[in-house]
Amino acid sequence: MAATRSKTSSVNNQSSKDTDMDMISLSVVKELLKVQESSIKSFLSVYMDNTNQRLDQIIRTVQDLKNSLEFTQAQFEEFKKSSLSVGEESFKKMTDFAAKFQDFSTIIDEVSLKVNEIDSKADDLENRSRRDNLCFDGVPESTNESWQNSEDKIKEILSSKLGIETGNYTIERAHHVGRARNSPSKPRPIVAKFANHKIRNAVLNERKHLKGTNIFIREDFSDKVLAKRRELVPKMFEARRNGMVAYLRYDKLITHSRNNTSQTPTSAQAAGDDSIAR
Repeated sequence: MAATRSKTSSVNNQSSKDTDMDMISLSVVKELLKVQESSIKSFLSVYMDNTNQRLDQIIRTVQDLKNSLEFTQAQFEEFKKSSLSVGEESFKKMTDFAAKFQDFSTIIDEVSLKVNEIDSKADDLENRSRRDNLCFDGVPESTNESWQNSEDKIKEILSSKLGIETGNYTIERAHHVGRARNSPSKPRPIVAKFANHKIRNAVLNERKHLKGTNIFIREDFSDKVLAKRRELVPKMFEARRNGMVAYLRYDKLITHSRNNTSQTPTSAQAAGDDSIAR
C-alpha cells in the first residue's frame, strides 16, 4: 500500500516536471518568435526605406526629364514659329524678287527688240547710202594718195579696162578705205561713189572685162551684210556643185534648178551677186 502511494507520488512529480519544461519551451519559442518578428520588421523597415528612397530618386529623375522635355518642346515650338515666320518672310521676298525680275526681264526684252529694230533700220540706212558705191580691189596704192588721185585711177580703169567714156559717168568721190598697209602688194580697196544707181549698175555690168587682171569690182555693203554673205558663200558653192543655179542677192542666197528660168536674176543682179561669191 505504501509502495503504491510512493509510486504514485513519483509519477505526479515527474508529470509536474514535464509540465514545467513544457512551459519553459513555450516561453522560449515565444521569445524567439518575438525576436524573429522584430528582426523581420526591422529588415522590412530598412528595405521599405531604401525602396522609398529609390522611388523618390526615380520620381525626381522622371520629373527632371519631364521638365527638360517640356523645356525642349517649348524651344522647338518657338523655333518652329520663328522658322515659319522667317520662311514666310523669305518666301514673300523671293516672290517679290521673282515678280521684279520678271518685270525687268520684260523690260530687257522690249529694249532688246527696240535695239534690234533700231540696229536693223540703221543697217538698212547704211546700205541705202552705199547703193551707188562700188569697191575696186587690187588697184595699186601710192604714198600719200589723195582722193583726186584715187578718182583719176578709177577713171583710168573705166576708160582703159572697161571701155567706158568717163565723161558720161560722173564719180562724186573715190578714196581708199581701211587701215593703211605696209605691203605695196596688198593695197587697200577704193570705194567710188557714182552719181546715181543707174551709172553704178552700168559700170558693174562691164566688170567682166577685168577677167585675167588683178583688179576686181564688187558691191559695197555694210559689215553686217558682208558677214551674212560670207556665211552663205559655202552653201552657194555646194548648191552649184549639185547642179543648181545659186547666187547671192543682198544678204540672201537664191537657188533654183537650171531648167527653171522664172527666178533667173537680171544681168545687173547676177553681176553684183557673183562678185562677192568669187
